[in-house]
Amino acid sequence: MSKIGRTVKRGLFVLAIWVVLSAVVVLIVDRVIMPWLVRQNQQIKVPDVVEMSLAEAESTLIISGLVLMEAAQEYDPFIPPGMILSQNPEGGSVVKGKGRWVRVVVSKGGERVTVPNLQGVSLRQARLLLQRSGLDLGQISWMYTADLPENVVISSAPGYKAEVYQGEVIDLLVSQGSIPATAIVPDFVGQSLEGAVLMARDYGLKIGSITYRKAEELLPETVLRQSVESGEEVGRDAVIDLEISTIE
Repeated sequence: MSKIGRTVKRGLFVLAIWVVLSAVVVLIVDRVIMPWLVRQNQQIKVPDVVEMSLAEAESTLIISGLVLMEAAQEYDPFIPPGMILSQNPEGGSVVKGKGRWVRVVVSKGGERVTVPNLQGVSLRQARLLLQRSGLDLGQISWMYTADLPENVVISSAPGYKAEVYQGEVIDLLVSQGSIPATAIVPDFVGQSLEGAVLMARDYGLKIGSITYRKAEELLPETVLRQSVESGEEVGRDAVIDLEISTIE
């Protein structure tokens, strides 16, 4: 073969290789690079997965082309364990490209704490003990007692050593001190008979005889008059007679 023939053959071989390589490059660009670039520039709205279960959140994100990553776990008394507390990026925000991470914080539920022993401590000290235990003071009820001084805790609900969630409310029954020998008569007029009986009990008094007088403008069994004026000091267990309304 002449030198010219060999040169032409080599040139055709090189051209063929160039054509094949060019086709491969075009194929890679078309099938790999371009779809990748499209995915990278694709805008995706991040779904809101807060308060979903971990499994539900993961499925929701996968459908959107995103990937869940559990970043941390935190105690929360209001969100059950395994539920999503927060996410980053937030729900509704827009990210570019599929496969982006969405970091979530998962609830561990409420932290369990033990109710401290509050019996026999002052009301002020009880507040401090509850605060240190991560508990809140609830309703305070009062009761006279000869055993404990005034403002000393008689009992709590839930009681000592009870297992409760952090942030739970603890009610207290607190001593008013010794039962006083006298009581101040409250104003029963305008109260219902039932309300007057409860009020008398709270003040250490007793309801005596009940008489009725017609008063159509008032609800039945409304107190019209009391035998001892309000504000007077009387002995405990003093008897107060009442006059009650009737429509008959």
